[in-house]
Amino acid sequence: MIQNAAHESLLHRERRTLHANIARVLADKYPEKTEREPELLAYHLTESGQSEPAASFWLKAGKQAAMKGATLEAIGHLRRGLAVLQASPGMQGRNESELELRIALGTALIAAKGYAVQEVEENYVRALELGRHLDDKAKIFAATRGLWVCHFIRGDLARAHELSAELLKFARREALNQKISQAQQTGYLIEAHRAIAMTMLYRGRFVAAEHHLRRFRSLYSPELHGALTATHGIHPGVVSLSYMGYLLWFLGHPDAARQYSQQAISEAENLRHPFTLSFALTFGAYVCQHLRDVEGTRDYTNRALALSSEHGFLHWKHQTTILRGWAMTELGDVDEGLNQMRMGIDGYEGMNAWLASCWFRSLLAKAFASAGLLDAALRELDTASAIGGRTGEHFYEAEIYRLQGEMILNYAKPSSVESAERLFLASIELARRQSARSFELRSAVSLARLWRHSGKHERASELLLPVVRTFTEGLLTSDVKEALELANELGAEMPGDHEWSRRD
Repeated sequence: MIQNAAHESLLHRERRTLHANIARVLADKYPEKTEREPELLAYHLTESGQSEPAASFWLKAGKQAAMKGATLEAIGHLRRGLAVLQASPGMQGRNESELELRIALGTALIAAKGYAVQEVEENYVRALELGRHLDDKAKIFAATRGLWVCHFIRGDLARAHELSAELLKFARREALNQKISQAQQTGYLIEAHRAIAMTMLYRGRFVAAEHHLRRFRSLYSPELHGALTATHGIHPGVVSLSYMGYLLWFLGHPDAARQYSQQAISEAENLRHPFTLSFALTFGAYVCQHLRDVEGTRDYTNRALALSSEHGFLHWKHQTTILRGWAMTELGDVDEGLNQMRMGIDGYEGMNAWLASCWFRSLLAKAFASAGLLDAALRELDTASAIGGRTGEHFYEAEIYRLQGEMILNYAKPSSVESAERLFLASIELARRQSARSFELRSAVSLARLWRHSGKHERASELLLPVVRTFTEGLLTSDVKEALELANELGAEMPGDHEWSRRD
């Protein structure tokens, strides 16, 4: 037994020596290969017991894999690095290495498993603990941002707002720090403004969201902030363009919304960063769906779904499945579209992701109505409203009121008209408080139609005309065209100094 143990010990030492020799040869003779495949050197360093450089090369391998969209591979490399540290409690710089690995692991986990899963939160909680222990400001910020996006996608908007406010407070404090570079100072600020803007948008505070997005755009520089893609797992410039496009639709600028969205996709296509491109394409579908551009929604979701399926980006895969299903129902394939939507919603909510679920559920309600399932449609809208109340999302609330009114009218009961009128008025009132001009226009059209059918032509004109007059773009969009047609049917004269009156 002693001889066997001695033999094993000898073999172990010999194996370590062999791996150390291979690692040295790789580093000295084949630097291009180790640069291209750092996981190869990381493996031999691990097997030779060289923990510190091994962890460093596992980190490098994980980051490289993540940038290529190989998320599961990235997670594997980064976990190997953490395993090296766990087996080396006395290693110099162990906490620093773990912190680096956890920040990188967070973005890889998000890409592969979704933003809101428990593993993502636990990883960033540990990273924040390490960052505070080491007083590493950059990592504290990155970990706090990771926790913000986790709560944001969960639909815990109250906590997300608190964390985004923490980010902005931190960024403003560091902006006075003369010891860090301008890139770092402004990098903190743009990420903080973006976090607040995104949170505000879903809370229905569109004007505040626009303010913070424009602050982002004024501070952002591709040259200064290019490294943030690796840090946070997504390109900040593309995100800001996509969100600006989405936000501008709510504020009543449909053409500008499409232009920003298309610019975001164009820039993402040049990055060779699959996760960012999946995001941009999905948001392109967001904008098209709100524009009621069914073919555009279908085309963007087809591209995003193919890319997210190839790379295992579950978050975008589930969202684009929902939106593609909606497009299918609008194009006449109602049964398969409903199946797609339900499958996407189940997958999305199954990851504990609830952000925008009230919107997705509302789209499902519209699909049910298209299939003649009115009771199911109204139940789905009730579910959407309940989700919005629980998460603190108000961005789609005005449209939920309008849809409820439209569907109640279909029951043709004596009380239907009064109930629908009340819902349309509530929608308009909320949309005006939010400066959500696109929703105000839709609800004004719905109410004007109702009043017209009730013989209240003058009230219908007085309601609709002032709203229509605020739109000097988006003249070819379904919403504006329908509003113009109804206004003309009501006998309203469009003022001649507006472009849309000449084109009508």
